Amino acid sequence: MLATPVTLGIRVRGTPPERFERRLAEMAAGIDPLLRVESFPLGARIGEGEASARMLALVIAGLAGSILLLAVAGLYALVFFTVTRRRREIGIRSALGGRPERILGSILSGVAWRLAIGIAVGLVVAWLADAAVRGEFMAGRGAVILPAVALQAE
Repeated sequence: MLATPVTLGIRVRGTPPERFERRLAEMAAGIDPLLRVESFPLGARIGEGEASARMLALVIAGLAGSILLLAVAGLYALVFFTVTRRRREIGIRSALGGRPERILGSILSGVAWRLAIGIAVGLVVAWLADAAVRGEFMAGRGAVILPAVALQAE
């Protein structure tokens, strides 16, 4: 049966760390010959933690950037589709003297409604997913976090 590893931080003063490490290994072997003692400088251990945190931050930033790019592409496609579908209507309104801001407003209001419906559906699905995993993903605060993120995105 394998024992659970135990990490112990020891600060050594006066004695060179190598001598202390040898003495600690001897003491551990006296207690249990299978006990393994490893030592390392604290700076190296902290550097490993920082490197893994930095890598995780880069991965999350890359994912967030790709999600943002997909969202922008989706909004562009939605506006393009709406304008293409309403091309004749826009032309007739312009020819009859419609103000450009009113025409643009009518196009963007339809897009805004579709966007609002998409956000609402996404929030419901995310809330249901959070409830399915019993709040483990967002520590049970999904009902607060998700609307805040959706409002921030708009």
